[in-house]
Amino acid sequence: MSIIYIDCSAGVSGEALMGSLIDQVEEKEGIVNEIKKTIREKFELKFEKYLTGDIAATKVILRIPKDSRAVRVQEFIEQVGIQEVPGNRITYGLHSTLKRYSAARARLKGIKQDNMSTDKTTLLRMAIITAGTFAALDRLAVKEVISAPIPIYGTSAGPQKKAQNPMLLEMAKGARVKTGVEDLAITTLGAALVASCADRFSALPEIVVTGAGYGVLEVAGKKESVLVTISGDTGNKETDTRESEEIFAVETNIDDMNPEIFPYVIEKMLSAGANDAFLTPIIMKKGRPASLITVLCSAKDLDRIAEILFRETTTLGIRIRKEKNFHSKHTLRQD
Repeated sequence: MSIIYIDCSAGVSGEALMGSLIDQVEEKEGIVNEIKKTIREKFELKFEKYLTGDIAATKVILRIPKDSRAVRVQEFIEQVGIQEVPGNRITYGLHSTLKRYSAARARLKGIKQDNMSTDKTTLLRMAIITAGTFAALDRLAVKEVISAPIPIYGTSAGPQKKAQNPMLLEMAKGARVKTGVEDLAITTLGAALVASCADRFSALPEIVVTGAGYGVLEVAGKKESVLVTISGDTGNKETDTRESEEIFAVETNIDDMNPEIFPYVIEKMLSAGANDAFLTPIIMKKGRPASLITVLCSAKDLDRIAEILFRETTTLGIRIRKEKNFHSKHTLRQD
């Protein structure tokens, strides 16, 4: 199986992650065209080789017309024409990352997410970098993205210890994080992109290396370094008869909704990326008949599945548990 491993041990930024993935794409102009098809705004984007230490890494150079008008995220999505297409990696990444940003800002400001606004230039820059990152993953035909834990906590102690960046913590929700060295080159967009695109977090697994990409990692006030992404194949061992994948089971009991709505909700979740979704008749307390909705999905689809359940059904709460899905590598013979 084809994978990408993100080595963010030295930190991560949106430009560095995009650059390291683009570094592995042969036809780079195709990525720019994909972004322009998705985001209908004027911008200039190019990629240059930049010597960092002994490594010629790819540097992302993005120029956007300055627009300081404050807009809400949903208004911005409509203005630039970003339409979420089921199964499309780029539009999923855009909606997920922009909504993550608005939720984080709203949470810290103590306002409703729908009321949160920011300048259009910031949102456009975020959208272009996000679209380019997911377009590169799509072009590389990646089946799974694995990342090292994001090193967001510094090691300093005592009165000189710096306060953690609350926005960084909010944007990294759902990701595995760890303590890192002091003065890491890390941005909120970089953390958000890793949290959105990584299927799981671990040390580098045993793979056959098929390629590597190098992106220039520079954040204001930090020394330039390189973000590395590794392409590889997990291979197949002849002695293995089963493969496993980590999935999440999302469940809720419903006894007060029109049954005709269930097929619509099931289809909505399958279109949003769920591996499976089904109903089970159950009996609740005092003998009330009800339906148990069960959805199986990967970690990257959890937020969308939860959002659909809360928006489209009458549920007031959901249960989530982590499971392993085992399946045979061999096809059964049909005689």
